Amino acid sequence: MIYREYNFESYNFEKILMSMFSIKKLDHIHESLTEKYKKFEVDTDQNSELHKIFYSNMKKDFVNEYEKFIKQEVLTLYDCEILFQKFPTFRVSLPGNVAVGGYHKDSDYNHSKAEVNYFLPFTKSFDTNTIWYEKEKDKYFPMECEKGQFVEWDGANTMHGNKTNDTTLSRVSIDFRIIRYDDYLKSKNKKSSITNNVKFDIGNYWKRIHGN
Repeated sequence: MIYREYNFESYNFEKILMSMFSIKKLDHIHESLTEKYKKFEVDTDQNSELHKIFYSNMKKDFVNEYEKFIKQEVLTLYDCEILFQKFPTFRVSLPGNVAVGGYHKDSDYNHSKAEVNYFLPFTKSFDTNTIWYEKEKDKYFPMECEKGQFVEWDGANTMHGNKTNDTTLSRVSIDFRIIRYDDYLKSKNKKSSITNNVKFDIGNYWKRIHGN
C-alpha cells in the first residue's frame, strides 16, 4: 500500500461534484437525500439516488477530469503500457451506513489478481467513514486520507470493506483499477463485473493508454 500526494486544487473534482449534487459541502452530501436508506448490501450499494445522479452526469465533465488525473498522476507511475478503468466507481459512505456491502477481495468478484487498485477520496476519509483493510490476519485498519492524497493498493488480493459510518460526515470518493497491458494479455479474463455485468475487456471495462 502506497500513499501518494497530488495538488488537489489542480483538479475540479470538488467543484464538479458540488454542482452535480447541488450542494456546498461534499462531506454533508447526506443532507441532500430525499429518502433514508437501509444498510447497503452487495446488490444495493450502487443504487442510491446519489449514485444515479453521478452515473447519469459523469460523462459531462467528471470523466474528462478523471482522465486528466490518470494521465498526470497515475500514468507517470508506470514505464509500460497500461489499461485503466474506463469509468470510475463512485462511493459514498453516509453516516449510519456503509459505502460497500460486505468484506471481500476484488478477485472474489471476477477481477484479475493482477489489477492494481486506487482509492481517491474528495473528502477527509477517516475512522469509520473510510475503507478498512486487512493488514494482518483478521486485523483491519482504516485507510485514512486527507484531500490531496490517494492510495495505491492491492484490493484484488486483500480483504477489505466498510464499517458502519458512526461519524457525522460523509466520505465521497471514487475507486478505480489499472492493469499492465502485458498482464491483461496473460490473464485472459473473459468474465464480467458483478455489479453492472460489464465485460473485462478493452472498450468496455478497460481503456488503453501508454506509459512513459
